[in-house]
Amino acid sequence: TGAGWSHDRFGGFEKGLEGSGLEIVGPVNVGNEPSAAYNTVESTMSGQSDVVAIAGLDCCSTTAAATWVQQSGNAGKITMVGFDLLPQTADFVKNGVVSFTISQNPEEQGYQAVKVLHDFLTGGTEITGVDTGAQFITLDNLGEATVEG
Repeated sequence: TGAGWSHDRFGGFEKGLEGSGLEIVGPVNVGNEPSAAYNTVESTMSGQSDVVAIAGLDCCSTTAAATWVQQSGNAGKITMVGFDLLPQTADFVKNGVVSFTISQNPEEQGYQAVKVLHDFLTGGTEITGVDTGAQFITLDNLGEATVEG
């Protein structure tokens, strides 16, 4: 997407791959409408014959790219990773299409927002960085994860 957080996330992705020798194709803005997102992924991938991995940086790009990986017969050939743990993403992890996804732990985000606000309003507690505990989800721990949505 074009949101500021997505630019930051992509910047971190680029930094993490520095020196890997891998060429990054993107970022690709897929939008948030499922069929348009899928079509964008499909058209982007049609010109790429040597892709080894795809990273979806939000829920829409993760599900669109995973759908493409599955429907194109590339599950197990192209490593697919993503963000968020929507029910469809959980199914892709369960079926081996997505190797891992990073869940943003929305319940903890909501709890911490209220707690920090309460502590500030009632005790003047300084508002500082809050860790809401992003979760790294694979097939091994999928059963213990809280599916979003």
